[in-house]
Amino acid sequence: MFIFVKNNHHLSLEVGNKFIKSPHLNWLALFSLLALLVPYIYLSFFIHPAADDYNYAVLNINNEWFSEYINQYYTWNGRYSSNCLVLLNPIAFKSLSVYRIIPLLLILFTFLSIYFLVSSVYRKQIEKINRINLALSVTVFYLFVMPNIAEGIYWFTGAVTYQLSVILIITYAALLYRYLNERYLFGKTFHYLLNVIILILIIGFNEIAMLLMLFSHLIFVILSFNKFKKNRLLSIILFFVVLTSSFFVFNAPGNEIRASYFPNNHHFIQSILFSLLQTLRFLFDWVSNLPFILLSILFVIIFIKTKEQTIKLNVFSVKTLVLYSLSIPLVVFLSIFPAYWSTGILGQQRTVNVACFLFILLWLINISLWVDYYKEHPFINCIEKSLKNKYRIILFILAIMAMAITKNGYNSFTDIFYSKAFYFNKEMNERYIKMAEFKNEQKNNLIVNPLQYKPSTIFVLDITNDSSHWLNCGVAAYYGLKEISINK
Repeated sequence: MFIFVKNNHHLSLEVGNKFIKSPHLNWLALFSLLALLVPYIYLSFFIHPAADDYNYAVLNINNEWFSEYINQYYTWNGRYSSNCLVLLNPIAFKSLSVYRIIPLLLILFTFLSIYFLVSSVYRKQIEKINRINLALSVTVFYLFVMPNIAEGIYWFTGAVTYQLSVILIITYAALLYRYLNERYLFGKTFHYLLNVIILILIIGFNEIAMLLMLFSHLIFVILSFNKFKKNRLLSIILFFVVLTSSFFVFNAPGNEIRASYFPNNHHFIQSILFSLLQTLRFLFDWVSNLPFILLSILFVIIFIKTKEQTIKLNVFSVKTLVLYSLSIPLVVFLSIFPAYWSTGILGQQRTVNVACFLFILLWLINISLWVDYYKEHPFINCIEKSLKNKYRIILFILAIMAMAITKNGYNSFTDIFYSKAFYFNKEMNERYIKMAEFKNEQKNNLIVNPLQYKPSTIFVLDITNDSSHWLNCGVAAYYGLKEISINK
């Protein structure tokens, strides 16, 4: 999604040695951000499988893995990368402990991918602790503002399908930047092949990743014929890889079978209209919350304080800046449109999580572009002089506090301190015991009590009072029951 190149005809990011002037503020930021991560990490030890987790686990248990993997392509969808992983759900191997480790790994690799991108772009211009703080800030704010954190991080099937694709997109952007700047990993050929392999994997995770890669590489090709002529061959080869991989996803026989479950789909005008409305909705929600505003102000100050020119462009004009800024709503739109096109409804918001993450990164890039262009403007100088160090520390503390007491931050703390997660875990364990006892008695329909505790951050879906519902059938098949339903 991001193209940064180091020469006279390309975009380059360079930041001065001082990311944040005060070393005390650096360490304050580090420990504060780590503290905000603790609840999200802690909650992963209380999660339980849900919905598609059971269905994919049963498919793996009852069938040979590779044959079922091929079967998914012909009967359900063309996601050749994520299908490989969802069939390897840890509960297929009777391991709830490994299931609970997955969110920790996703949070860790989200941070590492951002840090890798920051280190690739900023190289040695930013001290290590400041690169860590920047990556942590993006990670924490993403967890805080994520539209559906339960499905995005804590639900295995949704997380490996969408969040893992996001991690690979950021990793790919960093690797592409390094390749274009001739900073190869283990040689040029290895680095080139690594880029291609990761690109192929990204497209096979979900339709959103496919659409984003198609669009971004099409732009890359257009630019290569206009100004970036040095990279024309590379852009064409990568675009060919994207087209070929997308062909396998888009033309999978299973897509038609899956689409038949959504009779109100494939309405182009309706999909465009509702996608535009949802784009406006989510953009307003993200830019209007207090932590976002405060962190944006601090980021503006960071770029004002850099002594060197922050960004170099061959055509540096307001028109260029506007075009870069338009990439933000465009990426959000492209992330929402596939759901409306394929199902007729947004349905769930785990698809918007992808848009949310890319929105944050693109917003930071655009702030740096605009600040650099207007760095000498009297208004910018006024901001720098009026916001002294003590006020900047206050802004940062307010941002941290706001991320702790609103949105997902608030939900995570209440799920912990009001014991919602604890009692949810207890109820689920009691249900497992009851299912095991009922299986031994070989009765027909097990009726269980509805869950009283449904933590906002980690609860996804529960079974229904209809024993023939697909949610109920998946649980019954996994635990060897004839039928299971919820007591009305």
